[in-house]
Amino acid sequence: MQRFYFIVFLLAFSACKTRKETVSKFPVNAKQPVKDSVLVVKQEKPVEYRKFNLSLLLSLNATQYLAKDSVGNYLLNEIEASNINALEFYEGLQLAKDKGDSIFGIHISDIGDSTRLVKTLKDSCWKKSDLVIAITPQSMNVVIANNPAMQGIPLMFPLNQVPAKSFSNRNNWSAIPSNKTQCKQMAHYLKESNLGAQYIIIYRGDNKNETELADLFNDEFYLIFNDSVSRKLNYSADGWNKLLKNLQTTKRNVLIIPSSDESFLSSLIIKLDKQEQYPFLLAGLPTWEHFESIDIDILENLNAHIFDGSYIDYENEQVKAFRKRFIDEYQADPLLSAYLGYDLYNWIKENYSRYNVALDKYESKKALVAPQSGFKFMRTCENCMMENRFITVLLFKEGALKIVNH
Repeated sequence: MQRFYFIVFLLAFSACKTRKETVSKFPVNAKQPVKDSVLVVKQEKPVEYRKFNLSLLLSLNATQYLAKDSVGNYLLNEIEASNINALEFYEGLQLAKDKGDSIFGIHISDIGDSTRLVKTLKDSCWKKSDLVIAITPQSMNVVIANNPAMQGIPLMFPLNQVPAKSFSNRNNWSAIPSNKTQCKQMAHYLKESNLGAQYIIIYRGDNKNETELADLFNDEFYLIFNDSVSRKLNYSADGWNKLLKNLQTTKRNVLIIPSSDESFLSSLIIKLDKQEQYPFLLAGLPTWEHFESIDIDILENLNAHIFDGSYIDYENEQVKAFRKRFIDEYQADPLLSAYLGYDLYNWIKENYSRYNVALDKYESKKALVAPQSGFKFMRTCENCMMENRFITVLLFKEGALKIVNH
């Protein structure tokens, strides 16, 4: 109930307001060159900074929570799941904001439906934004990314991947790596951590998703090994016997299995576990974390690894501290969006004193979601979008998942 009233009184949503740009001055250490034994002090002009204009497009749909019945009671007294992510992003951001923090000018627009979205995007205020962050449904992201009002403005999608048609827009940002990038990063990790191993990508040719992911891994291995060797094995056509013939006892067999089919994987993994003469490393998808029918002891025995573009390590002390603060403040366990709101605010704040609003120059900073390196934003091509390249690689060990790419 407390969170319901929080969303009711959260915003001054409506129209964009002109935000006054304020100038702050950061002192610069004076240089003291020595010339002919005479001390000459050259005072550099202080660098002028203006506020960072941050705009949030949040799918809160708050107006529906303001509706009352004939006796004055709110018609809704619980926040719907579709609005929780947007709310928690804002709540996480607020926890990162220090009292008296004045580097940001923050504007929030509530996007309740497509009609309101189109109307909101017509406002000229977006041109004043140094960054627009959208926590909206995937269907709305396409409209936002392609809207003329957003052209030339840095636009970030922290939760959902940038719409495919928008990859070529250099002003778009994605805080979660695309599936393609995650597979590429995992391929590099496997190569660097398993020197001298052989690699086999096991997929089923009659499964479109598995085939596409197998091609991604295979193409990346082409590049990093500088060869044209095909490492794919079509399990639908070749079966267990063909796989068995390709295994080696003298080197590690790195088996990449890009499948989320728990029934298929369970059968295959049980067979592999019986082949004790072969040294294995299994590489799977983030979905493996949620398997229920596969014995975790078998996954440990087979040295199973998975990767994740948005993993939260709940054993991390900083994560524990944030969780406690969030629960104390909002009486709810934080979702991924809350962590991202907290991290992105700090990422901007920690780069601001050096780069002001020059977003392209911002460096990686430690983050709750990416504790090893923070957000590693890079361009996907010379004139393409900016994308976070960080993934977490995890090993099934001692009944849990352990981060191994420190």
